[in-house]
Amino acid sequence: MDFELSDEQRLLQDTVRQFVDDRILPNAIENDIEHKLDMEAIAGMAELGILGVVIPEEHGGAGLDFVCEALACEEIERGEAARRDGDGYVLNGSKNWISYANVADHALVFAKTDPAAKHKGISAFMLERGMPGFTTADTENKLGIWAGSTGELFFENVEVPGENLVGEEGQGFEIAMYGLDQGRFTVAAGACGVIRACLEKSVEYARERETFGQPIGKYQFVQDMIAEMVLAYETSKLLVMQAAWMKDQGLRNTRETSLAKWHATECAFRAAHLAIQVHGAYGYSAEYGIERYFRNARAPIIYEGTTQVHKLMQAEHALGYRRLNGRDGEVSPLCSWAPALSPVHSRV
Repeated sequence: MDFELSDEQRLLQDTVRQFVDDRILPNAIENDIEHKLDMEAIAGMAELGILGVVIPEEHGGAGLDFVCEALACEEIERGEAARRDGDGYVLNGSKNWISYANVADHALVFAKTDPAAKHKGISAFMLERGMPGFTTADTENKLGIWAGSTGELFFENVEVPGENLVGEEGQGFEIAMYGLDQGRFTVAAGACGVIRACLEKSVEYARERETFGQPIGKYQFVQDMIAEMVLAYETSKLLVMQAAWMKDQGLRNTRETSLAKWHATECAFRAAHLAIQVHGAYGYSAEYGIERYFRNARAPIIYEGTTQVHKLMQAEHALGYRRLNGRDGEVSPLCSWAPALSPVHSRV
């Protein structure tokens, strides 16, 4: 892997960084306190092509690589049951904790079209806001991510035309797993941004804040916390870039993306905790925005698979109980030491 950024990647990084500095950071604390989703900022990201970085140009995206997507996510986060009915389908049920549930115009919904087939009986559908029986609501009183939209989807006899089926019937699980790999990747990249923000703010504060006649950065306990953040950022970034490289090579990267998500999100929460310690009472107040990182960094440890889920995945891959990479069970290039797949304990 070559970690040297291309001119195109550096240009994107600089562009997004400038956008975050100009449009997101100045309003981040206020938007968080007011629980305000800044749609103008999202529109600005759309104009820059950030929302569709890896989507091919012919489909309206920027057509860039996954390294570019990782860089963009890091910079941004530094700132913030069904049944068949003729030719169509009828959906019933609900799903909570959905990002942009109450503001998005479209929703990708997974539902069982053949319950007896277990995971092979799941299909994916594209729904539009306004469909009869399809309603949404906001989720209130969250611990963090106050400026983000989270909500619930409700389906009451929603009639979905056959042409709204994504892929083929029964292909939903495969689509969902691909989506999980992508979602976990962007969460990991965003967590790197949180770590970096905590590190940068802590370094700046430690150099300026003085006690007993010297900057607090001179004290070894403060240096210890700064050092932890440095290690957390560098290791998390390496794992994210490894996954990005594999994505760009067209290699399945479930294991590597899982590692990046697990490690980076845990490190982000730890970095936010340390940043509060460095800032003391100011870290606990909304004035410096450090407590916002602490609240917001807790959520990524839960969504896109909890830390415990990722630990199970990694352990079972190492033990040979399941293969996270490769359609036919081949091991990751970096995990050739794993034992043969057990026929008794194997999983898909």
